[in-house]
Amino acid sequence: LLMIRRPPRSPLSSSSAASDVYKRQDHPQGIHEHHSAVEGQMCEWAASRGMAIDLLMVEAQLEQLNHRSLLRPCLGKAAECWDDLHVCVREQFGGIRYDGVYTRDDGLVLQVQELALVLGVPPLLQPGTRFETLSTQFQTAIILGTNQSARVTGCVIPSNLPESAFPGYIKYAHGVHGTGGWGGACLRHLSVVRSLGEMERKLPFFCGKGITSYHYLETPEQRSLFMAPYRFGMELAVEVIVYRGRPIEIIYQAGLYSCNKKMVHTFPAHAPGLDQNMKSKCNRLVGEIVTKMKIWNMVVGVQLMYDWRLSSPQFGCQFIEVNFRAHDWDIISDHSFGSRHFRRWFDYGAVSTYLALDLDPTPLIWKSPPAYSSGLVVICPLSETSAGGFMSHKQLYQSWMKQPKCKFAVAETVGKAYVKVVEEMPCVDGPVVHDVGPDLERICVADLRKDLFWWSNGTAILKDIQALNNP
Repeated sequence: LLMIRRPPRSPLSSSSAASDVYKRQDHPQGIHEHHSAVEGQMCEWAASRGMAIDLLMVEAQLEQLNHRSLLRPCLGKAAECWDDLHVCVREQFGGIRYDGVYTRDDGLVLQVQELALVLGVPPLLQPGTRFETLSTQFQTAIILGTNQSARVTGCVIPSNLPESAFPGYIKYAHGVHGTGGWGGACLRHLSVVRSLGEMERKLPFFCGKGITSYHYLETPEQRSLFMAPYRFGMELAVEVIVYRGRPIEIIYQAGLYSCNKKMVHTFPAHAPGLDQNMKSKCNRLVGEIVTKMKIWNMVVGVQLMYDWRLSSPQFGCQFIEVNFRAHDWDIISDHSFGSRHFRRWFDYGAVSTYLALDLDPTPLIWKSPPAYSSGLVVICPLSETSAGGFMSHKQLYQSWMKQPKCKFAVAETVGKAYVKVVEEMPCVDGPVVHDVGPDLERICVADLRKDLFWWSNGTAILKDIQALNNP
């Protein structure tokens, strides 16, 4: 949670603050010059307006911001508020006038929204909006409609579950899902249910002690199961800057999918048919998500599933979930990787500070020179990546140099890089899904040995898998 303050003075306006710095100066062309200029201008602006940035969150947030933001030299003191934000604000910063608040922890968005209303500063969600939860289950119901999802309370299949609910995938209101690499092929097979009988056979796994040992599943709401429409294709990590309720920048940073024991990454996101026309259609879906979730000033990481199969009823972009923060992969937020592989890119800390002050962050969008940028496609055996794929550029580059089993393609555009390895792409015509039985047990045990369930209790996972396949 960032709390931005300054001594009492006239209100800050978008025509007189940091945006003016950019109106008065030309954008430097070089990568390093641009970064240092943004850093210098932001800090100079902060100092000139008597502004300080304070962090009220857990220790890790200061570390994240130091690592990921150009604002590191501008950071003021850090304080921890574990319980009552309002009490902490009064005790730590009583009598100080604040101009903005911001959090990178999506679990605190509703608290920060309330705090913004109390302090009378620009909100994160639309003014006056009040949600009880921002859970994935809630998002699915709001964006897709209640007929597109089904609650699974107490691990009991709803009696009124319609036939149209299949195929679907079983998911928690927060955390684990079977669309990407988490849990490898095992979790993807277990998540997908194509009939009521298959759901009855697979559901006990999600109620066992193994998967619920996942450290994110701490509360009853987070452990609340539901079934959403099953999606197949490339999972798109879409970074969206929302300013005054409107998405002013939509960037398809990365593509990710796993199938047939392979993990595929593309930087930026790319798949067959994902051209500008298709992205325009996907952008309309992003706009609908922003509107329905009532986002006002925020950087959000939207996850879409892009199915490239023309014969599929799910062809095109489909909604998965919204992160009320930027995607937290180091590989996406890294400055050098971003400026090299994304034609358009932005520093999360700088943009979020603008949004917290209700300033238009458009001048902070970095446009990488064509001669400097390149597209990258990586195909690796699932056993050679982490459960969620490559999370840091260091890990990716190490595999590039040392792992012959991985295929790397780089070109001036990601489309040209994709063509180089298209023959290696798995499941082009769609995935094979296993029901419970010996084959699925072998897949799950193998994934467990590869540490693809690193986020949970492996011993408990194994017991649940064995019980599932040997009733």
